[in-house]
Amino acid sequence: MQPDSSPDELKQAARAALDAANQARQQLAGQAHWSWPRHALVGLQLGGLVASPAFGLFGLVAAIILVLITTPLIVWSDRRRDGFFVNGYKSGPTRRVAYLIAASGIGLLIGGLVLRDRFDWPSAPLVCGVIALLVGTFGSRWWEQVYRRDLDHPA
Repeated sequence: MQPDSSPDELKQAARAALDAANQARQQLAGQAHWSWPRHALVGLQLGGLVASPAFGLFGLVAAIILVLITTPLIVWSDRRRDGFFVNGYKSGPTRRVAYLIAASGIGLLIGGLVLRDRFDWPSAPLVCGVIALLVGTFGSRWWEQVYRRDLDHPA
């Protein structure tokens, strides 16, 4: 655009740029489909962390190491398969879903520890871990749906 462009030319250029951005968002929304095994891996990460206290300190350390190893593998796999990776912590409606999943995992972890220690239920972390696996898997799927819906809205 030239500095002496008319207001109509500026409006047309802005509209064209906005249309191109919206088209790119819709194209990205169309590509943002991940498999159930991909979502289940997120669920396994959360479930493993929640269940790990049932196996003592070794179980906790092993679960943390597995999450630290599998997270970069998910990033690598997404980039290889799709050409991009979407950070689950992006701003907007998806952040609320990510916070809710994380809060659920923390609540289940604390609940499992309380049930184990105060109510003498040694397998409580395992039960809470299975619930966390489901929360993580279906929460990941929900996050994807919210992400696509957010992209479908024009900028």
